[in-house]
Amino acid sequence: ADMDTFIRNLKAESGMDFMFTYGGHGLQRLGFNTIGNVSKEEVKTLFMQEMIANGVLVIASHNWCYAHNEADMERVKNAYRRTFEVFAKGKKEGSLQDLIKGRAVKATANVRAFG
Repeated sequence: ADMDTFIRNLKAESGMDFMFTYGGHGLQRLGFNTIGNVSKEEVKTLFMQEMIANGVLVIASHNWCYAHNEADMERVKNAYRRTFEVFAKGKKEGSLQDLIKGRAVKATANVRAFG
């Protein structure tokens, strides 16, 4: 719960509430949003790129477990802080798309959407 509170507070304090949704039951899902002319796929790509650059592998969810120690959790918190700084700077300068290295992830079919 401490990490969940940290992420929710950081989103609100940094003005990054618009960037993604965060929540779920047990599994914390990340839902990315379109920002102006920047697609949600590009937002997701930049988020993943920056988190990975800061030592945290993230795709579409966060899964905390007892194997994560305090140092691991602090690494994740620092990655979030740095990633949000990149987004804030890119949004202010209007250059979010320019910060993406390589191609943006593409939307894929959601197996849960088919019934």
